[in-house]
Amino acid sequence: MDKKRVLVVDDELRLARTLGDALTRALGDECEVWVRTSGEEALQCLGQGEHFDVVITDLKMPGTNGMDLLRYIYRQKLLSRTILITAYGTPELEAQVDRLETEYLLKPFNIQDFVDLVRHNLGENGRLKTTVIVRDYRDVINARQKTRELARAIGMDVTSQARISLATSSMANAMSLGMLRIGQIAIESIQNPEQFGVRVTCTTTDGKEAHIPPAALRDVQWMVDHLAVDALPANNVQITLEKMEAVKTL
Repeated sequence: MDKKRVLVVDDELRLARTLGDALTRALGDECEVWVRTSGEEALQCLGQGEHFDVVITDLKMPGTNGMDLLRYIYRQKLLSRTILITAYGTPELEAQVDRLETEYLLKPFNIQDFVDLVRHNLGENGRLKTTVIVRDYRDVINARQKTRELARAIGMDVTSQARISLATSSMANAMSLGMLRIGQIAIESIQNPEQFGVRVTCTTTDGKEAHIPPAALRDVQWMVDHLAVDALPANNVQITLEKMEAVKTL
């Protein structure tokens, strides 16, 4: 069996090597990891016909930046999954990466989460569970992205990915604005012989009631297509969202 190949691109040599070494240790001999320190070097590899299953690039680099590299991969219709690394998450950036069919990871991030994300994009079985602590808008974007990544990893359709990730970001945004006394979102896959999907559990950090305004709950219900949306009673400290799909049989 041919080895899978991953390309890591970052102008900070130390970080590029750290990420490359982490992938090499985690993925072992079944994956070949290349490290390049500029967008120009990466374009040269791709232009010479080198194929990579996953390309990971930093956003801000001198000369050819990460977005330039992603646009090249998208326009050339290269068969590579892509991940953008940035410390500057914004709604505008999220819209751009959606158009380019890529994913992004906000700095600072946990190395294990990074490895798991690469595993998912390689089609391997990684940890299908993650947690986001909500403090500000960066965490809202992170919660939405992680929900979409997990939904994609288990094979949910694009519409379902969008609906559950939007619902998650709405909940996270409510938390970040102080509407709820909630500090943690757990995102996990649900898989059984009949169904598969994503469960998002929002939990208070102070043990007090979790309350959602009725209008906000209606919006969340619409976004997950009215499927298995469950707001627990007010004397609980959790609110759970679920999006399920039936297992397709041939």
